[in-house]
Amino acid sequence: MYGGSATLPLRFSDVDASKAGGQLIDYHVPSAYRALGMARAGELAVARGVISEQQAHRWSEDLEKADDRLIFFASVTGFRASGRLATASSL
Repeated sequence: MYGGSATLPLRFSDVDASKAGGQLIDYHVPSAYRALGMARAGELAVARGVISEQQAHRWSEDLEKADDRLIFFASVTGFRASGRLATASSL
């Protein structure tokens, strides 16, 4: 948290801004693997020594079991914000 006093260099009205948000929700392991890069995440974790190959294999099996039992759920929420300074002639 910023504890000092400061003034913003611009007023919010001087910025043309837009935002958008969304979610990816998946209930199916194969499509979640493709959409979220889950296989690559497991491979990287093994390659970097974070988990063993056995742990990665067990994780994959557990996901498949959850898919078979219809209890798998994956979600990613994201947003995008962009802005542009107003032109000098409009200030």
